Amino acid sequence: LRLKYCNADYVKNDISKLLKDKCPKICEFASNSFLVPVPLHYFGFLVRGYNQAEIIANAVKVASNGSSVVKLLRSKYKKSQTSLKSCDRTKNVSDVFSCTSRCNKINKNSKIILIDDVSTTGATSQECCRVLRDAGFTNLNVLTLSCGC
Repeated sequence: LRLKYCNADYVKNDISKLLKDKCPKICEFASNSFLVPVPLHYFGFLVRGYNQAEIIANAVKVASNGSSVVKLLRSKYKKSQTSLKSCDRTKNVSDVFSCTSRCNKINKNSKIILIDDVSTTGATSQECCRVLRDAGFTNLNVLTLSCGC
């Protein structure tokens, strides 16, 4: 919660250390992949000042070998998912994400790992993966820092 709402980007070092020390298989899996943070809309970025998914992606990059953080997606404005019921979350993210021009520069068989801070219903990751799949990417994976309920 501090990472998401209190500009606690200092936890990125803790995340990298935790991954290296306690989750070596995740580090190995993330190696030589494209880490794609779930995008934050420009207005959300202005309010918060950072994208927590991008901070997590950079922490994973530090903990793994040969991976790189790439912004393949952009976001339209949407209502925050946190206040919505599960049944409304899928509708809220429908057609919110689109590919950036970088999608055309990456081999479609590359390992893509979508990075998000929290997964509650999976609606955001499902929609992001749908957009990437529609763009031709075939090796899609999702990594979240936490699961909500």
